[in-house]
This record gives sequence, C-alpha cells and structure tokens, in this order.
Amino acid sequence: MKLISFNILLIWITVTCFSCGAERKSAKYYQENKADLATLKSYYDSLYRTQPFSAGFTDKSCKYYVMQINTDTLRSVYTTDTRKGELWKNVLHYQYDTVLLNKMAQKMKHLKCLWLAKTTDWLGEQKETYTFISFRSVSIDKPFVEDKFYILVFLDHKIEHPIVNDNIKKGKLVPVDDLVYFTIGSSYR
Repeated sequence: MKLISFNILLIWITVTCFSCGAERKSAKYYQENKADLATLKSYYDSLYRTQPFSAGFTDKSCKYYVMQINTDTLRSVYTTDTRKGELWKNVLHYQYDTVLLNKMAQKMKHLKCLWLAKTTDWLGEQKETYTFISFRSVSIDKPFVEDKFYILVFLDHKIEHPIVNDNIKKGKLVPVDDLVYFTIGSSYR
C-alpha cells in the first residue's frame, strides 16, 4: 500500500512540475508575433547598415540593454547598467538613428528578445549572412529542464545546400515561414 501511495505521489509531482509555467516557444509563437518580429527585423536591418552591431539584454527582467558594436578591427560591448555614458557616446559617434534605436529596444523588450544579431557562415565556397533573434525557450522555474533558447533564423534568400537540407530533415532547423526557420540552442548568441 505504501508503494502504491509513493508511486501516485511521484506521478503527481512529475505531472505538476512539468505542466506548470510557460509553454516552449515554437512555430506558433512566430505566427502569433509575425508582424512585431518583422518590424523588429526591419528596425535592426536599417540600423545595421549604419554600423554593424548586435543587441540584447544583460538581465532576465529586460531592464539593462547591451550593444556590441563591430568595426573592422574591434568589437566593443557597452551596457546601460555599467557603461551607459560610453554607449551613448558611441551611438552618437556612429550616427545611429536614436529614435529608431529606441523603437527597436522597446520592440525587443515587448517581445522579450534576449539577443538580436547577424552572423555569417560558409557553406562550401558560398558566404551566407543571416539575422537571428533569440528568446528564452523554457521557463526557468521547471526543475530538471536544461536551459534552452528559441532562436529564429531569418534568411535573405532561399539557400539550397546539402548541409541546410540535412539540418531541415533532422529537425535541427524547422521552417516556420518562407525564409524563416527556428531552432533550439544551448546559447542565445
């Protein structure tokens, strides 16, 4: 009798722990936030043309922004919690549109976006650059759940390459829209 009661208790704890909290983000998240994500990406693309950078938050409450400005020789990181003055000085130096930068920051906060960046990969002889936006994927209050991040990948054009096709077949890269994919990663950058 004690064994049955213990098993029932164990099942109840397991079901309770894994059914609580926020759902994992998926293709549904993209569809529900498609317009806001497109707006965020357009703000970023416009600002990126001024001077390449990435941006995100340094904290879970989305209070402190971080901006990584990339030049030919240097990658500088500025945060609003410790280097706000230097960040503002560099925003002015590189002549970023401050109104657009503020709109982008507010949109990131609204979407709870952790990081926004562009990256380049080589597929054989072809250099491919794409934008990615990352989010916390699972709630941190769930026990026994590894910290994972939901990452949206925005392509500028269709990429036909065996590596990409293989990642799609294996489910590592999941199409959610034309030229938009999502993946789950262990890092948000």
